[in-house]
Amino acid sequence: AICCDEAFTCYVAMSSRLLCTKSLGVTMCDEAKGISSLFGNDVVRAYEVARPMGFLPLGAAAVLGGIVMLLLTVGVAALAGIASMAVIFATSQYVSSLTAREQKLMLQTCSAR
Repeated sequence: AICCDEAFTCYVAMSSRLLCTKSLGVTMCDEAKGISSLFGNDVVRAYEVARPMGFLPLGAAAVLGGIVMLLLTVGVAALAGIASMAVIFATSQYVSSLTAREQKLMLQTCSAR
């Protein structure tokens, strides 16, 4: 039986092979060569930008697995640690939004002068 990670890896390899083969192919018509090469460059760039998104399922599974292992190892005290990390993260996000708002107001004040 093939597990989900192996199937996803096979899918990524197959789709990347098809994308590179299709985007780097040369057509016979001279007018279409320029269009094909421009399109091929864009496809390859888009593929390179989107390639790290293939690791998102692996990252989510690793985080969930880590939380489960933390709960099994430490116990209920792990929930306090996770909650404190969430509070610190939320607080830092709130402070950064306040700082951004204040900087925007200072920029508007300086521009009004």
